[in-house]
This record gives sequence, structure tokens and C-alpha cells, in this order.
Amino acid sequence: MLDIVIILANILLGMSVIGTAACIILFLVAKIFKVHFIEKIIAKLCILFAITWFINISCNILILILTPKTGLSAVVISPVKSISPGQIMLSKDQAIPKKDYEISLSTTDTTMEIALWDYAEEDGDSIQISFNGQPVSNSFQLKNSPKTFSIPTKGKLEIKATKDGSNGITYALYISKTKKTYFNWSDNNGITSYTINNSK
Repeated sequence: MLDIVIILANILLGMSVIGTAACIILFLVAKIFKVHFIEKIIAKLCILFAITWFINISCNILILILTPKTGLSAVVISPVKSISPGQIMLSKDQAIPKKDYEISLSTTDTTMEIALWDYAEEDGDSIQISFNGQPVSNSFQLKNSPKTFSIPTKGKLEIKATKDGSNGITYALYISKTKKTYFNWSDNNGITSYTINNSK
């Protein structure tokens, strides 16, 4: 939705700027050459482009509302969109509420890509991934650079904290099908789960 609003705002901005410039030019032509019928056209155009300016401003306000916050505020309201895999959110680890999630999909695809990374300071945190009780990976150390995996689009994804570098294990999970990033925290040997429901 955010992408659509941004496109609409840009289109309306272009229309509004061009329309305003056209109104000014027509106004000058009407005054200089005494072309009175143009004045009636200008009045209607002014109303039209006043509306486009108003909608453009409204779109920009909506963009501000929809744009994900950064830093701790984005981490806390997890999940969020428009976060690129590997994006660093905090300079140091900070405990946030540990959460299990339910994710709803509607896709005929049987697999999808996920990415995991340490969204804060690299401090030696390690995790292991399993899906429906079967290991997807061995234990690996979380880095700021994302590590990608392919998993089914239906079932239960579990992420087990196998080593705590300091202040608990912090990680981000990006799911390609939803384009959402989930921020999570776990204590050592803790498990966070993501139940993926697919209606197709």
C-alpha cells in the first residue's frame, strides 16, 4: 500500500505543479491580451488543482504514517515492512519482548525464501533453524550480513537460540512472501516459533 501511495503522491505533485504553472501563464495571457473567456477557464482550473494539491498533501501525510519507524521503535512494533534484509536497527543488543507469531499466506508456491541476521551489534549470538521438527540448518553464528534459507510455505518454523553472546539473542527474520521483517529476542536455549498458515 505504501508504494501505491508514494506513486500517487508523485503523480499528483507533477499534476499540481504543472497545473499551477499553467494557471499562472493563462492568467498573464488573459490580463495582457484582455481575453476574458480565459478567466472563466482559470477559475475552474484553480479549483481542480487546489483539489490535487490537497490530495497530494493528504498522501504525504499518509506516507509519514505508513513509513516504518527506525531503531527501537520499529523493533518493538514488529513486524514491519520496507526493512531490507541486513538492515541494522540498533547499535547494541537490547532485550525486547519474546514473541511467537502466526503468519498468514495465500500462495500456490510451495517454498519461499527467508533471511536471518543480527540487527544489532555482532556479539557471537548463534541460532539453529528447524521446520516442522526437522532441522533446516546446523547452529550458525548470526552476523549483520543476512543468511538466507528456503522453507515450505506452510508449517511451523522454529528458531532455537544455541549461544548467547551477550544480553540475549537478538535477530531479525525477513519473509519474502509477506515482505515483512520480524524482530525477536530469546534467552539462551530458548525457542521462538512462527506458525505459517497458507490458504492455498
